[in-house]
Amino acid sequence: MIGAGRTDTGVHATGQVASALVASSIPADGLARALNSLLPPDIHVARARIVPPGFHARFSAIRRIYRYRVLSRPGPFRRRYAWVRHRLPGAAELNAAMTPWLGGHSFHAFTQGEGARGNTTCRIDRAEWREREGRLVLVLAADRFLYRMVRMMVAT
Repeated sequence: MIGAGRTDTGVHATGQVASALVASSIPADGLARALNSLLPPDIHVARARIVPPGFHARFSAIRRIYRYRVLSRPGPFRRRYAWVRHRLPGAAELNAAMTPWLGGHSFHAFTQGEGARGNTTCRIDRAEWREREGRLVLVLAADRFLYRMVRMMVAT
């Protein structure tokens, strides 16, 4: 089993892609159901399908989308999944600050440890803050993300 990527500690992933070579008589549309019957409830296979030879969940991905949530007030159900700041800036102000990060750039200053070694160039295609009832959501779409990159960008 090969996963599309890994997440930083405390980050929760949705829509992850995984690839595996499976020898089974179960058709692809029934494989998700079969796998879900064996998995713990916090892991769910949405669908399974046959992919071309040479497909690799991590290296064949052309885009990743990251959502970072900032809450103005903690709640019992969301506080584990977001950063809490009691005074939130406006989305328009934050969006203006994101513009320089669009396109391909070295993000060496926004990573550490293993992420700082090797190629630190990433291409960000979308960087948008959205305001929703007491919370801000940053939506980033890029070809890749470095270790702790988004956390460090948000903290900046």
